[in-house]
Amino acid sequence: MPGQKIQDLRNWLIIYGYWNAGGADNVAAMFWTIAERYLGLKVGEIPPPLETPNMGLLHPDYQGFFASPRQYLEWYRQKHGRIGVPFRGAGEQGSNPKSSCRDFALS
Repeated sequence: MPGQKIQDLRNWLIIYGYWNAGGADNVAAMFWTIAERYLGLKVGEIPPPLETPNMGLLHPDYQGFFASPRQYLEWYRQKHGRIGVPFRGAGEQGSNPKSSCRDFALS
């Protein structure tokens, strides 16, 4: 294989790694990599891809991801105390809306 094709394959793998990881920071780093490798621009140090889980929960007040609903609820309880869970039981048809919202403390 000619040297340029090998370098292009290597670049493609790096660029795909950023794209596949997702997220705004990874997309920005992907474009910085393209700019540096193919446009000859010097952009400084490019961070490695930030790994993103396949599944998770996000909250705007939390940096990062929650791996499970329990992890999220534990964080939320520490921040807010209790959570309200609205539901309707069979005997509560037409009842006061306030009585159909129960507070639960996580243990």
